[in-house]
Amino acid sequence: MDKDEFYIKIINSLLKQGFIFDEEAIYGYKYNVEKYNRSTGTAIDILQGAGAVFSAIAGQKAQFTSSKIDMSHIDGEEFMEDIENMRLITPYIVYKYTNSEGHFVLASIIDGDSIRTHEYKSIIKEFDSKLLNFNKYRLYVSGIKKGLYGKLLFTISDEGKSIEYLKKNILAHGVSHFWKAVYTTPYVINIHQKSVNYKGMAWPSELIDCKKLEKDLFY
Repeated sequence: MDKDEFYIKIINSLLKQGFIFDEEAIYGYKYNVEKYNRSTGTAIDILQGAGAVFSAIAGQKAQFTSSKIDMSHIDGEEFMEDIENMRLITPYIVYKYTNSEGHFVLASIIDGDSIRTHEYKSIIKEFDSKLLNFNKYRLYVSGIKKGLYGKLLFTISDEGKSIEYLKKNILAHGVSHFWKAVYTTPYVINIHQKSVNYKGMAWPSELIDCKKLEKDLFY
């Protein structure tokens, strides 16, 4: 399966769930391999094809300001800087506030086939550290500060890689900052097995509805 086409399918499915893939990022995005200089060279693999994906998604975004949630606390320029900083891990970033609870959810898509075994944990930790920068965009609803959820979607097409993920128990390496209500959760989108998997508590489907995602991708 063509990976670029599959990323487009993932992003379009997440857009149906209310996520945003902003046009400012699509048109302003530039490859910057030097800035994202992993010693393993994975950055090159991750960044290839992003332009084609961005072009296919252009014009298919949700409206960030269409939500009934008050966004006045957000500095747009600062927010985009934080999004671009997150894109040093992967260019494929989507985000949303949930309509009913006001939780902030940020999801990223990473090519799991190009990642070496020892890199999984470090990528999850790096993603989590950058996610904490989004604390300032969380909402207070009825005096309660709402949750911040990071979803790291590893896509795998190679059967051997899918076995490796299971052996290394990558799904168990989520990060929980319980008292801060900040959670980073790795997911595996297994193309070979036609499945979307994660471990941990049963997250509300409003964060990411895995059944809908599976249906859009495989059925």
